[in-house]
Amino acid sequence: MQELNEWMGEREHDTPPRSPLGAAITYAQNQWKAATLFLDDPHLPVDNNASETALRVVALGRKNFLMQDHPGSKLDALLPWNWHPPPAITPSDGPIAAPG
Repeated sequence: MQELNEWMGEREHDTPPRSPLGAAITYAQNQWKAATLFLDDPHLPVDNNASETALRVVALGRKNFLMQDHPGSKLDALLPWNWHPPPAITPSDGPIAAPG
């Protein structure tokens, strides 16, 4: 990793900053501390599979939420703005039967 950092430092001044390589070098140098943090702490994972897996649930939920207005979807009835409380029971309705 140190060799890569040195190589980027050498190329930084010779490469136009708006070129693809210049943009990549600038990005890598700006992210260098975060990208090499796992080298200092052995408890940090090298990859981000755990966070990707956690975000997959959000992405699937968002995709399913888009189908809420589909005629076969029952999600629409669960949305807060479509919920209506059950009718209130009045004494004129008679006694409430015990369950069972």
